[in-house]
Amino acid sequence: MSFTYNLLTNPWIPCLVSGKKEKYSLVDVLYKAEQISGLLAPVPVVQASLYRLLLCILGRVFGPRDVNEWVQIHQKQAFDRKKLQDYFERWQSRFDLFDEQRPFFQAGDPRVKPKMLLKMVPHLSSGNNATLFDHSTEATGVTFAPDEAALYLVALQYYGLGGLSGLEEKFTAAPPSRGISFFVQGQNLFETLLLNMIRIGDDQLHAIPTSDEAGDMPGWEMEDPFQARKTPFGLFDYLTWHNRRVLLFPEWADDVVVVRKMTEAPGLRLENQLIDGVTIRDPYQYYRQGSQGPTVLRFDEDRAVWRDSASLFRFEEGPGLSAPPNLTWLHTIFKMGKLEKKAAYRVNALGMAADKAKVLFYGDESLPLPAEYLEDASRVANLKIALNKAESLSKTLYAAVSGMAEIILSFDSDLKGSKPKKEMVEAMYNHLRSDRVFWSGLENGFYTLIQQIPSEPEKALTSWDDLLRRQARAALEYSQTLAGDDLRARKAAVRGSAILGGGIHKYLETTREEVVNE
Repeated sequence: MSFTYNLLTNPWIPCLVSGKKEKYSLVDVLYKAEQISGLLAPVPVVQASLYRLLLCILGRVFGPRDVNEWVQIHQKQAFDRKKLQDYFERWQSRFDLFDEQRPFFQAGDPRVKPKMLLKMVPHLSSGNNATLFDHSTEATGVTFAPDEAALYLVALQYYGLGGLSGLEEKFTAAPPSRGISFFVQGQNLFETLLLNMIRIGDDQLHAIPTSDEAGDMPGWEMEDPFQARKTPFGLFDYLTWHNRRVLLFPEWADDVVVVRKMTEAPGLRLENQLIDGVTIRDPYQYYRQGSQGPTVLRFDEDRAVWRDSASLFRFEEGPGLSAPPNLTWLHTIFKMGKLEKKAAYRVNALGMAADKAKVLFYGDESLPLPAEYLEDASRVANLKIALNKAESLSKTLYAAVSGMAEIILSFDSDLKGSKPKKEMVEAMYNHLRSDRVFWSGLENGFYTLIQQIPSEPEKALTSWDDLLRRQARAALEYSQTLAGDDLRARKAAVRGSAILGGGIHKYLETTREEVVNE
């Protein structure tokens, strides 16, 4: 018996429309994008995967190849239905989830046997992933309707992790899976997608070189998307990189079609050096300079994304790395006077943190991006001044609490030759650590800071300095309370206060001459 579920016509993408959750087909999502407030994916990696899929389609149909083409789309405030219709009619069969010849984003592998669908959903219980609040098991499995299966299939191709496959070759991590993907948010889905549509072509904006312009196309257009290659032919090939050979098995259950099983085998292998190196740079991710070269910014349980906002919004040329390519392209459009100067955008940071083949947590954070930052580099410079002070004071706080730990472990550690072992100090520091108190207390202040800098830079930085003083002292007091009230603790508290006081004087008792004025 043959099955069919075409993603172009069947509703499977969860959307927010007039305050209600609706499911739309791929066609309706793009036809009605200006009526949709946003996507409502079940987990952040599904959301990011849907953005990548939609942006690949839009790039293939509309480009743009220059600012003028982008502006023409913007002026219409909707995507040209005729162009979309022509494209979808041509490739309609390739979007069928269960097509017998070319199922969407899938391919079988005769070397592997069917297994429970649970393997496709990292946050459910499978292998190394713990059963938190989920009660699915590898034995009982999970049953998905076709629309749910489609969502997680797309996410698996974009966010599948490396690990053992049961075959000689291992799974490799999908290109975007390790890093944070940044997407600018507009007033509706049309604006959101348009704001993230980068210029098409081989240029300096995004570092995905076009090695074969004729061959660079989405996987569903290719005769063989698994043609052997270690680097993509270009942007479209990269955005539909078949990281897995996945095949879904539909079946009937109580007169409805469901999916319970799948096969999974390694797919295309992208050379690692081309992801964390200079040659290939994901168009929606940020790379920072590490000791081994550029490395993608990842989610960190102990570091909120806003702490890196000055680097993310670094649009001007200079040493180091600039903003993610989609943000840089938006800056280019803004500098040419094609967007409102008082517009207020947000940047959605999506992804996950993983340890090898294990998902640790999903990340979904949001940062404000006032349009003034796109216009004037001095705003970003002032933001960097503020965040650098916070980082410096955090290091001083670390030194202060570590100094306390030394006194607690060895009362005479301030004398020569009496210091305790480093590992003992580190263990005591981890008991007394106050960095979470420090940073969590700054988050609300950061959102005020970033909004205030464009209009009142001096006032914004002065208020930020005051907040840093209060929060650093509050954080140290937290550690001092944990230390107790005996003689050792009191001596440790004095030492910690002295170290922190020196840091406050060094980093905060400065003149306003450092403020970058317009």
